[in-house]
Amino acid sequence: MLEKVFSTKNILIFMGVCILVVAGIFYFIFTDINEKFDNQGEQAAQGAEAPPANGGPVGEVSEEEMKEYEKDGLNPFGTATQQENLTQFDYETFIHGMSHQKVVADQKWGFYGINQKRIDWLLEGLEKADVEREATFRSILERWKKGDFSQVDEDHNTIWKMQGGTIGKATGILSSEQEREYLNSKK
Repeated sequence: MLEKVFSTKNILIFMGVCILVVAGIFYFIFTDINEKFDNQGEQAAQGAEAPPANGGPVGEVSEEEMKEYEKDGLNPFGTATQQENLTQFDYETFIHGMSHQKVVADQKWGFYGINQKRIDWLLEGLEKADVEREATFRSILERWKKGDFSQVDEDHNTIWKMQGGTIGKATGILSSEQEREYLNSKK
């Protein structure tokens, strides 16, 4: 009787069922993960991006909103982070998000409109915070402060590489018309 239960045929059937169950579990897990990433990519392409990790607002801000941030004790990015507490992650996030206004890339996740107050605030923060790669951030921000975006695609890719980027590499600089369209899509 035990010989029939443990026959080669029954063992193979049992192993086949186990393999199918495990394969099904992996399929559902990875399908769900891929779906989440695809949805994030679609949202980014449509301008409905998830808020940044630090909980602040994204996008362009008006002068009125900037004044409201200041009144509420928030920085120009709409978060409570003070300049002396800025981290490399903050600089990467803010500069990367601002660069999206000017670059051509297949995918763009995160957006902060380029704004003189934001640039000045980040530059001032470099004097108060101890940040790795300060020279890189300073070089980018000082150029941008002067209105020089001639290598903004390279700036984007420098930060993108720091963040371990695998998709969304900048491949060029938007024309004025393309930039206007991009900004309009973020309103």
